[in-house]
Amino acid sequence: MASAARILLACSLLILGGCTVKGQGKGSTPAWKMYQIEHPQPAPADPIRSGSVELRVKQVFLEENKTALAASHWVARIRGTIVSPDKLPVSALSGAFTMIGKNGKVYQAHVSTVGPGRRTWQHQEHTGEPTHLPGNVPGDLEIWCQIGDDKTNDDLEAFTFRGLRVALPR
Repeated sequence: MASAARILLACSLLILGGCTVKGQGKGSTPAWKMYQIEHPQPAPADPIRSGSVELRVKQVFLEENKTALAASHWVARIRGTIVSPDKLPVSALSGAFTMIGKNGKVYQAHVSTVGPGRRTWQHQEHTGEPTHLPGNVPGDLEIWCQIGDDKTNDDLEAFTFRGLRVALPR
């Protein structure tokens, strides 16, 4: 009987350890705490050029998002640096990337600017013009897309940058 009580207590602590509160005051509700586990993938060593724009990939990984009890979804992420001799609006990168899974499925990717603003990416709230990267200034970015659900994930085989297919090393 004592061991059953210990198991019940351990399970309760596990569940409570994965629980958090969303909101404040009377409107707060319990929610599951999400954990992200990074699964590194090999990254291309050479820079990728599309016209005059150069992309250097720093890191490729699959991110498993899960609660204490189960997986929720998978996200593929590529982190890198981009540079152009001309002013490069971030809007010009929207739709410039796709990710290709091992199963052959093509996923439309999203782009986010990262890193220190003002020294690299010039953000609209500071300049009054659309977010951009000045000419010959390298800027960090993250390319990402959801690549699986709670039951499956799809390993990355390649990605495209402005129509150019880049195979990931194995």
